[in-house]
Amino acid sequence: MLPQLQQLLFPKATMGTLYVMAQLGVGLYMFLVGLEFRADHFRQRARRAASVSVAGIAVPFVRAFLLASWLQSVPGLFAAKTRLFEASLFLGAAIAITAFPMLARIIHERGLAGTSLGTLTLTAGAVDDAAAWCILAIVPASFGGSWMGAYAAIGGDTVFAVIMTTVGHRLLRRLAHQVRPDAPLPSSPLATVLALFAACAFAMDAIGIHAG
Repeated sequence: MLPQLQQLLFPKATMGTLYVMAQLGVGLYMFLVGLEFRADHFRQRARRAASVSVAGIAVPFVRAFLLASWLQSVPGLFAAKTRLFEASLFLGAAIAITAFPMLARIIHERGLAGTSLGTLTLTAGAVDDAAAWCILAIVPASFGGSWMGAYAAIGGDTVFAVIMTTVGHRLLRRLAHQVRPDAPLPSSPLATVLALFAACAFAMDAIGIHAG
């Protein structure tokens, strides 16, 4: 609405730095939220979490496929060459993707972090977001562009999840043995965790999934 004021407050030369700082802030906040994630609650309710995740993906895409044919007739909404399937995929992904940091913030402020309900909600939201971003990567590829972006998002997301739930879990457990609740946090484990956090955020951004 006020482009001159925007340019004054946020000069183009600073946008790159602001983007990095914003991603760092969101990533660190999500990292702190993840510290309260209860794996035992998740294991006890794995089926329920899976059903919530499936519903969170299925319902938006069913609605998208029902609405896409009507929305394609709205002037200026979709490009003329957009096919019905492509419009449905894009619309479904746009509806399914959540504002995950805001969801985490709500859970934290309501005191639900660490509870079974909070764990279930965070798990379902994370799975839904990852799946929606992977589907969204398919949309530009279906327009005749390169499929490498879609392959990178889907394959990278799968590889990352496998590594973090197997090798990463064991390595972090060993690292946790170096920390005592009744003693100050040593600098070496803290530096290692922060380096791993930065590496994970970079990997997610590199494959096309949001770093935060």
